[in-house]
Amino acid sequence: MLRRQLISCFLIVTLSCLSVHWTASQCAPRWDGQGSTPHIREIFIGKCWYYQTRIKVSTSCPKNCTDLWEKFASAFIYKSPCNVTQSNYNDYISAVTDTENIPKDKALLWSGVYPFVYHYSQRGRRLTAMADTFMGYMTNEIGNWCGQEAPPGINYQQCPAWGSCGPRSGVDMVYWEAASKRFAEMASGVVHVMLNGSRVPSYRNTSMFRYVEVPNLREAQVTLLRVLVVHNTGTGQRETCDTGSLIELKNEMNGRGIKYECIDDPQYLTHLLCVDNPGSRECQFAADNILQITNGGSTCGANSQYNYFVLFGYMFIYYIKWPAL
Repeated sequence: MLRRQLISCFLIVTLSCLSVHWTASQCAPRWDGQGSTPHIREIFIGKCWYYQTRIKVSTSCPKNCTDLWEKFASAFIYKSPCNVTQSNYNDYISAVTDTENIPKDKALLWSGVYPFVYHYSQRGRRLTAMADTFMGYMTNEIGNWCGQEAPPGINYQQCPAWGSCGPRSGVDMVYWEAASKRFAEMASGVVHVMLNGSRVPSYRNTSMFRYVEVPNLREAQVTLLRVLVVHNTGTGQRETCDTGSLIELKNEMNGRGIKYECIDDPQYLTHLLCVDNPGSRECQFAADNILQITNGGSTCGANSQYNYFVLFGYMFIYYIKWPAL
């Protein structure tokens, strides 16, 4: 009799556990993106210490990287990915930027030009884009992250793909909106923006530059918006400074009292584009100069100096390579 009761109790408990497990697995949302990056905590903390000790060494006390991770993770762990809002990241954004500043005249916003924009910014050596800052560096290229209501609170199996939660929703999208808002608020003096003139519109409604960063530029701090329009080699110009959506951007700045300047294909950016596409039509200005030198063409005066500058500049780019980004 006792044996039968024990067996019955065992079966009841076993079936109950299986039922709970089956129900939880069946009810759990099925996302369409990759899960959180394995060891994301360790990667985050490692990037944090690397930035503070190797990239931008601070003379003040370094920030506690474990504490920053806890603030970052608290925004999404044990939460459904589509229910996370910008406000959930407030503590982290405040903590990571409370002692950071963007040098005056050095802020670089962008849209449609990744990763080329970071080839140019050179980790803040030329200008400072989002991923060149402490805030941006720690989450740039860290992979996916999202939470779940069940332990361990982080979903390593699957996360919503970008935009799957709806417009301006999702654990990663709202984070980058919050970070972009803060970056724009910190910009001062001459603010640069790099836009892709080979896509239409260049100043598109769905870009964070338009609906987050532009509205959060502070008129009292920004003296000029300098727009750098680049065009993909081999595709031609589709929008230029005087056409299409860039006219809208100009009018918006004029309406807010912010001075506006726009440059199509600055030569220094065209040179960088030609590193990867030296044979394209747009890059023949350099090829012609090099050809003139090698064929014994005119090498007199200022023209000669420019030709040699182009030649050795390209040799440097090709053989020295870019520092790791």
